[in-house]
Amino acid sequence: MSSLVEREIMNDAATYGKQLDDHNDEAPAGDIPDENTKPKPRKNAKVDKKANSKRYSPSDPDARLSVKPGKTTRLNYSAHVSVDTQNHVITHIQAFHADKGDAPCLPEILTHVAGNLKDNGMEIEDVLADTGYSGEAALLFLAGNHIKGFIPNRPGCQSRESRQGFSYDGEQDRYVCPEGKYLTFHNFKKAENDNTHKIYRTSVKDCRDCPLKSTCANLQGFKVFKDSVAKDLYIEMHERMQTRQGSKARKVRQSTVEPVLGTLINFTGMKQVNTKGLELANKCMIMAAIAYNLKKLVNGIPAKIRRRKRKLPGNHSDAVINTLSACLLKIANILTAFSIDYKSKWPNNHLLCNLIIQPF
Repeated sequence: MSSLVEREIMNDAATYGKQLDDHNDEAPAGDIPDENTKPKPRKNAKVDKKANSKRYSPSDPDARLSVKPGKTTRLNYSAHVSVDTQNHVITHIQAFHADKGDAPCLPEILTHVAGNLKDNGMEIEDVLADTGYSGEAALLFLAGNHIKGFIPNRPGCQSRESRQGFSYDGEQDRYVCPEGKYLTFHNFKKAENDNTHKIYRTSVKDCRDCPLKSTCANLQGFKVFKDSVAKDLYIEMHERMQTRQGSKARKVRQSTVEPVLGTLINFTGMKQVNTKGLELANKCMIMAAIAYNLKKLVNGIPAKIRRRKRKLPGNHSDAVINTLSACLLKIANILTAFSIDYKSKWPNNHLLCNLIIQPF
């Protein structure tokens, strides 16, 4: 945190000249801030949404300010893990900027997971995730790739009927207010979080003589509603989560992902990585995931095979060699699956697979 500095906001001479014109009066001596004075972070303080656009760490520009309830503000990365529900094997792990929401990360995560599974003859059918992944980008990606998702919606996204007194006319794509006036579709608007909203509004003429104007209309004299372009997908997801299958999916996710996260944090050094930059952080996470999966594989080998491996016969019988070859080949396949996405960046990740396969 002590390495944080202010970002330079003057990109060209025109901006610099304009700021000089706007601040041509000399400031009092007591009001001039000391450039060497850096504000100390407060514990349990909320991070300003624009804090990362104002300050950064020159030694690690990829790190971002983030905070969780009850914890101090720190420079972090955001790690996302994909786990299969049958054997609790990690199918993908990746680092993102800590100020990026979970929902925008889901399309990239599932793209990598689909590639890893395809190499092993499998496909994605269902996706289970927590509420953090409920977002426009995630729902549109699932719908576009015909993947069934089980993601609890954020509050306020599940229904059109949550707006008291207003009804929705699906055929005309408009809302009807208690006084019978229509809120028709007006335009699309891009939000700060890259979501796209459909704007529904009345006219000033409709609300001019309305008895509810003082409590219903805005300062400009009309009523406005904003709906996500994925509103129908939110409603469909809400209805799916109310079914028996949705309730079961919620419990399965909790019993599948949470133990894996706990193991990565407490036993494979994922609580803190001693590297800088997303590229090196991804390396650490991949190796932690490989170690976790290898442990799962070894624990899954029958006891008879493990005993035979400890007591190798002197003549190295073909049966034992074939058994060891099969086990090591499984390990090589896992390593290949996890390094395939990063082959262009880190080709040395494939060396271990080559060393294992070469003797046989």
